[in-house]
Amino acid sequence: MWINKYSKSINIKSTLIVIFFFVISYILVAPFLLQPDVIITHDYRIHLTMIAQFAQALQSGDFPIRWASGVTYYGSAVPLVSHQLTAYLGAFIYFTTNNIIFSGNMLFFIGAFFSNVFYYLFLRKHFSLFPSLIGVIFMNFSSYRIFNIYTRGALPEFFSTIFVPLVFIGIYQINVQKNALRGFVLTWIATLLLSLNHPMMLVIYGPLILGYMIYAYIHGKSLQHFFVTCLAMFIGVGSASYYLVPLLTEIKYFYYGAGSTTSYFNFNQFVSLKNYVIHQTLSPKDLQMNFDAQMQKMIYFGFIETLFFFSASGLLLYKHFKKNSFNHKSILATLMIIFGVFYILLTLPLSKIIYQYAPLLPSIQFPWRMWSALFIITSIIITYLIDCWGRKLISLIIVVWFLVITLPQIQTNGFIKVSQADFFTTSKNVYTVVMQTVWSGPPENYTMHDTQSEILNGEGRIITNNVKNSSRNYSIVAEEQLRVIDHTTYFPGWSVYIDGQKTDIQFQDPSYRGTITFEVPKGGHEVEVIFENTKVRLIANILSIMFISIAFISITLIHSNYGKIILKRIQAIYSSTTTLFNK
Repeated sequence: MWINKYSKSINIKSTLIVIFFFVISYILVAPFLLQPDVIITHDYRIHLTMIAQFAQALQSGDFPIRWASGVTYYGSAVPLVSHQLTAYLGAFIYFTTNNIIFSGNMLFFIGAFFSNVFYYLFLRKHFSLFPSLIGVIFMNFSSYRIFNIYTRGALPEFFSTIFVPLVFIGIYQINVQKNALRGFVLTWIATLLLSLNHPMMLVIYGPLILGYMIYAYIHGKSLQHFFVTCLAMFIGVGSASYYLVPLLTEIKYFYYGAGSTTSYFNFNQFVSLKNYVIHQTLSPKDLQMNFDAQMQKMIYFGFIETLFFFSASGLLLYKHFKKNSFNHKSILATLMIIFGVFYILLTLPLSKIIYQYAPLLPSIQFPWRMWSALFIITSIIITYLIDCWGRKLISLIIVVWFLVITLPQIQTNGFIKVSQADFFTTSKNVYTVVMQTVWSGPPENYTMHDTQSEILNGEGRIITNNVKNSSRNYSIVAEEQLRVIDHTTYFPGWSVYIDGQKTDIQFQDPSYRGTITFEVPKGGHEVEVIFENTKVRLIANILSIMFISIAFISITLIHSNYGKIILKRIQAIYSSTTTLFNK
């Protein structure tokens, strides 16, 4: 009888906690969640357009999606480099709601809700109920998180906070709970989804994840389980190769990637210590108007967050040197402080030399984006302090103080009315000129056309049979040799077949710069213009299949006795090597 009562009380408590997360998630996005118009931000309209383009491509039968026919009238290969997960998820929501704006808004709510839930589950592995709930509040309403929504409209970056706590939970299951199978699956999938959602966040979250891996190894004291962790993360990144490999190798075809790795990093966007110790509530309108010019002078990490960060440093020093009291919670907090200081340094001007020479690091564009990891670190530290403190009333007063400061930042800069059709067909590249191909002319040269193809030279006629997102089929009757244009921006992978035979494409004609033109001989012909895999994309697809296969093989081995024998041998080799060096 008492077991049933206990189970019932647990279910009630869990339900109340879920409702709590629902409420605070809704508060975070409420000003625009059900609005029919687009919230004015720096990037949000770009992400909504990608949702529409992915939906259009899926309806056309494309997968994976690497071409967006509705961008700039002439199409673009931006899906090769754009954020995959939010675009696909938004497209599937659109198929249900038939509303692009609502689909994007719902992704913000989904990102808020599940990041809160998973972050709470992670914190509960280390702290009691009350401090964990407080930690979620500080994470959810952090100034930078609000800034990412209402000023930047950075949907993929915001959505990435779902996967960091999932990676942490997977690491904990492998190393501390010794549940290698479940932890491997969770770490692999979470790393894969993070890679597909926003690969740049791998660079930003990398040190934070490393810090937690060190903690888990210290706690678990098992090299074999640490090896499983590394394997799961490596396979997770590798499983996203179909996207990551073309992203890294074909970005050079756009103006964005044509320069050096530091050409797109904003060296004038470092913050100062003032941005940590002074709190100033600025409206999204003020931030929006100064985004490119003086953003680093107008954004603030949060005074309370900074105060807690350094208070924890003092407490840990006191516990270590005065009380000599150090447990696993203290170790976790210490590592978070160490890596937190590292993140703070990366936002300050003195780290400029690191960005000049570190590979991939300049890809984050703005040094203050390191706050994406720092606000997670800070909320972990806040949870630790409240857990050590144990004074609920004073803790609640601090939470109220924090909310009084941060909640006024949850406001929009207004809305703009955009028709659904404008997301599916755009007159210009939503990513601006930096995502134009290097061989293309000025964007204003590419105006809307009545037909997908036309004859430039010669006498004949074109019968359009079928036009899809990434392919076109024509029946052409040529009374003489023709020169034909397909109103599509050329990108490696586009091919033209005349009666099944591949023919040459010309895309550097000064009069039709960057556009597909080709010759058609006299007579009747069946012509196919199609966007195919290049060797790089084909290899990337194979790599993804290979890594996913390795993941399933690894799962089978971990589950079997043979896998356990392999892990024990790894541990034995490590132990013998350590003994040898100690001699």
